[in-house]
Amino acid sequence: MLWRFIKAASNSESGSIAKNVARFSTWHRNLQPLETLTHWHYVRASELRNIIPFTESVDYVVNSALPFELPILKHHLYDYFPTAISTYKNEPKRQDAYIRAKRVKEFLDEMIAIADDHAIGGKSLS
Repeated sequence: MLWRFIKAASNSESGSIAKNVARFSTWHRNLQPLETLTHWHYVRASELRNIIPFTESVDYVVNSALPFELPILKHHLYDYFPTAISTYKNEPKRQDAYIRAKRVKEFLDEMIAIADDHAIGGKSLS
């Protein structure tokens, strides 16, 4: 049997969160960006249980990250992360969302946002 592992968004969890914030709010689950952050611990727990332990036993690894994704996502999503940081900073039950929002914001701080996404297909980032 042939096993494949497809890695999306980037090689980092911050990139993965950014991509899923866009996907979940726009195309797939109708979740607001802050809701995705507060539910991310469920996604991560599933990855740790069902994906990560098996990545060494696959036949192929496909990294589907594209160089344009994160700069375009920064343009669309960056403003949500300072809001999340201030919203969840002093909420004890939301510290996971606060830490992840802060991490993603710092990750995106290093990039130049690209606003012109007309050459990219409508659901290319989904």
